[in-house]
Amino acid sequence: GGTWLGVTRQGGFAAVATRFNAVAQEWALRCTTDDVQGTVNRRVAAQVLAWLEQSGAPAGARVLDLGCGSGGLCSAVAQRGLRVVGLDIAPQMLAAARRQCAVSHTDALVRLVIGSATALPFPDASFHAVIAVGLLDYTKWHRWILQDIQRILVPQGALIVSVPNTLSLTRLTNPQYVAQRLAACSIAITAA
Repeated sequence: GGTWLGVTRQGGFAAVATRFNAVAQEWALRCTTDDVQGTVNRRVAAQVLAWLEQSGAPAGARVLDLGCGSGGLCSAVAQRGLRVVGLDIAPQMLAAARRQCAVSHTDALVRLVIGSATALPFPDASFHAVIAVGLLDYTKWHRWILQDIQRILVPQGALIVSVPNTLSLTRLTNPQYVAQRLAACSIAITAA
C-alpha cells in the first residue's frame, strides 16, 4: 500500500509520468551542458559505467536501465557492446531516449519499454545488471522495487544504484527543487 504523489502503489503513476513528460526535452540536455548539473551527470554516468565494467557482465549481456529517462546511459552502455533495455514510465522520456540512441547509433542494441519500476514486466533471471540511477528518490516503494530487481537479476548479477543526497549540488542548483524545499519550510520566494 501507500501513496506517493496522490497515487497508490498499484495505480498508474499518472502524476509521475506527467511530471517527467513535461521536462523530457530539458532532461535530454542535462548531460551536454557545461553547468554544474551537466558536470555532475557526466561524472555519475562515468562512475556507473566503471561499476558496470567491474561487475563482469559478459559481452552481449542484457542490462536494464530502470527509469532510463532520456536514454543517455542506455546509449553509453550499448556502446560497450551490451544489450540494453530502458524502462521508463514517461512516454516523452522514451521518445527522447529513442532520439538519443538513434544519434549515437546504438538503437540496434537498445529496446525501450514503457512501464513502472514497481511491476517489472520481465521474466526471472533475465538481466546480468540493473542500473537504477536517480530512480529510488522518486518513489516510496524501495522494498518492492528492490525485491523485483532481485527477481530479474541472474545469480551473481549486479545492481548499480545512485541516489543523490538532499544537499547534492544537482539539487541545490535546481531552482524548482530549492523552491520546493523552501516552501516546505514555509519560506516564500518573491521575484525582485
